[in-house]
Amino acid sequence: MLNKFALCNPAIKQFGDDFWQDKVRTLVAKLAEAELSESYDKGAIGSRKALATALSSLAEYVARGMLGGYPVVKEEERKDYDTSIPEDVMQGFDDLMHGVIYGDLLDDMLEKVKSTEKLQDHSSVVKAAHEYILLNVASFLHHVFVMSPDGQYLVRLLENAHRLIPYMVIKQTLRVGNAATMINGMVRLVLTKLSVTAMTNWIGLTNNTNDGMNLLQQIISTVLAWDTFEFQKRASKLESSCDAPDKKVFKAIKTYVYGSRDKHEATRSQSIAESKSIVAVILETSDPSVDADSLNEHQHNVAMEYYSTYLSIRDREELTKIFCKLQPDVLTSAVREAVSAMDPVIRAIHNAVDLSGTVGDAEAFLTDLIKVSKPNKSGKKSRETSQSRPAHQPALRIEMPAISPPSKITCSY
Repeated sequence: MLNKFALCNPAIKQFGDDFWQDKVRTLVAKLAEAELSESYDKGAIGSRKALATALSSLAEYVARGMLGGYPVVKEEERKDYDTSIPEDVMQGFDDLMHGVIYGDLLDDMLEKVKSTEKLQDHSSVVKAAHEYILLNVASFLHHVFVMSPDGQYLVRLLENAHRLIPYMVIKQTLRVGNAATMINGMVRLVLTKLSVTAMTNWIGLTNNTNDGMNLLQQIISTVLAWDTFEFQKRASKLESSCDAPDKKVFKAIKTYVYGSRDKHEATRSQSIAESKSIVAVILETSDPSVDADSLNEHQHNVAMEYYSTYLSIRDREELTKIFCKLQPDVLTSAVREAVSAMDPVIRAIHNAVDLSGTVGDAEAFLTDLIKVSKPNKSGKKSRETSQSRPAHQPALRIEMPAISPPSKITCSY
């Protein structure tokens, strides 16, 4: 799929071998060396695995098409599709795909887009397929941000990043008519590093290109720092909670979290082989060892949550080191090289599309998405409903404003 659809894209095929080997390969290797936590260690499906599972449902469409293909012979296409009828919506998407693959529908759509920006002016099959895609994307977002156990965490993460992005400055920069000036302005805005050494570099006193963090890295590090602070508060509450384990239990867990990869792999293997809780194995193999049998069920749960919390803290610290503090700064050079390779494509898009308006639309969409993804806290009944549910079953499906597909249409999520 990467070779057939991504690497042949005009915006990506200009990337040279150095970009993939020196930049992407280095970042992937550093992420592997960081040894980010696994779902097995936390005893629950992590947010990264939840997102990967959700994205696999979209990749399935492409994979099925590559493996099974699309039938060449098809029944006579209809002329009119009613978007209020589920069968018409699904049939419209199938007909659109057949027309794009075997017919001239893609060329016709491109010509129509050049002449009008209104969906109502497109053919009936395009409107039906658009409705199908819209419902599936809405269903996907609903499952990720509402029905997923990590939904509210992802919403908070998105909200924190959304608040830090300087949309006004970006939109003003994208309004510049000259494409070269616009690209140069955006690169300076996103990639210029702000620090004392960066200032001395600018006036020529020093020549340290890797000092400080740029806007992109500032956003990443700030969001992760806010996240780390929340987890640290949670860890402090667990340490001081009622009937908490002894301090040496927390010390052993914290020491293990920041231990070596070999230690982690050996402990995980022993936990699987002996069918023991990983926290119990950590305590038994710590120096000095701690008697895991002395913990009651409540204390074991507290220790397990403390372990999961510190794994999350360490993950965010490692991600900050890789993306924001790595020397040499691979992320900044990778983004700069990618923009340089995509320069012709960016110029063509700048001449054809109002990028400033597009960013404004994206800002409004994210604002609304965050707003409707949060649970409704108004009303006594809603609060009672939320409090009556177990902690692992948040009452988001009941209180969520309707962004899911209408009941008449069944989406294939």
